Amino acid sequence: MHTTHSLSRVRVSRSIDTGKGEILSPLRSPSRPAPVLTRHSSLLACLLSLALLAGCAPLVPPSAPERQVAGSLGDAACQGDIMPLLPGFEKVENPTLLIEALGQPGEGKLCRGEVWRAIEVEVSVYRLQDEGGEKSFGRWWAFAPPEGTKAAYREHYDICETWGNSLTQAAVCRLPKGAVVVVGPGQSAKCDAKKTLPASSTNQVFIPQETLGKLKDCKIGRLNWF
Repeated sequence: MHTTHSLSRVRVSRSIDTGKGEILSPLRSPSRPAPVLTRHSSLLACLLSLALLAGCAPLVPPSAPERQVAGSLGDAACQGDIMPLLPGFEKVENPTLLIEALGQPGEGKLCRGEVWRAIEVEVSVYRLQDEGGEKSFGRWWAFAPPEGTKAAYREHYDICETWGNSLTQAAVCRLPKGAVVVVGPGQSAKCDAKKTLPASSTNQVFIPQETLGKLKDCKIGRLNWF
């Protein structure tokens, strides 16, 4: 936060700021003649003025370079936290991927997120989609297998019914070592003029397009909801 200091608060000869770009100095008493400025006194006055101005300048420490490991959009409306780092992953910097995964309120995507890279194990990821979705996987997945009712799943993962995803086919794949993903709770999703799914505390996994073709040992099956 930058702090703005007003020169009118510095008590120098009780000057008055008119607010029109003018500084009015008080009139001198007629009984006291104006002092004659010598070369040395003029220099001293200049130095004093510079010192006072320097004292009014806000002290802004140099900003450290921001590490783009984590970020958020519309943070005040976010629900829940980013899940703890799983074994076999490390946090990495990838600001481009992070920005791609984050969404403004109403856009869906992630409300806040961290960039992770798989370094040791091949972790399973899960996705629900339409029949035939295995021909072109989407980018939104989860570390947890699906459970509960279809309506609850839509609420947890911010999936609007108007988007056309019937959630009738389940896919489970393994992330390859070296895969970079973004993890975090979901942003709110505006489905239509009457319905908006609120931001969710359930964490999702955003897998970039170039990684989808490298998913391993994918299994596809029809999901029968109850």
